[in-house]
Amino acid sequence: MKKTVLIVMADKIVKNVLEFCFSRKNYSVITFDSGTEFFNSKEVTSDVSLVVTDIVLPNRSGIELYDEIREDGFSFPVFFVSSKNISSDLGRRMKKDIKIRYFQKPFDPEEVVSEAGRLFDDKV
Repeated sequence: MKKTVLIVMADKIVKNVLEFCFSRKNYSVITFDSGTEFFNSKEVTSDVSLVVTDIVLPNRSGIELYDEIREDGFSFPVFFVSSKNISSDLGRRMKKDIKIRYFQKPFDPEEVVSEAGRLFDDKV
């Protein structure tokens, strides 16, 4: 079954690069410009395989997005990308939730895709 990756990113260049990299590895990719757009979408279902989000987003942060995902009962992995150093708050969450990954900008988008493959036990 094809994996679905949702990318929530205000930075269009980073979003497009990630979309290209995931699509090239045969993932189904849906992109959003903000957390609000993400939550207003009908694409957020239990069939989602992964969410990749920036920490800094319009309207709500990636951390708030993560909290709402978990509050809504979804357990899919969440990958954070950010130019900020990892916060102690996110560090604590990462210790409690093994489905969180963090990539600091600048990052190698292929590394993000490879980590998703390892998480899904795919050969990517």
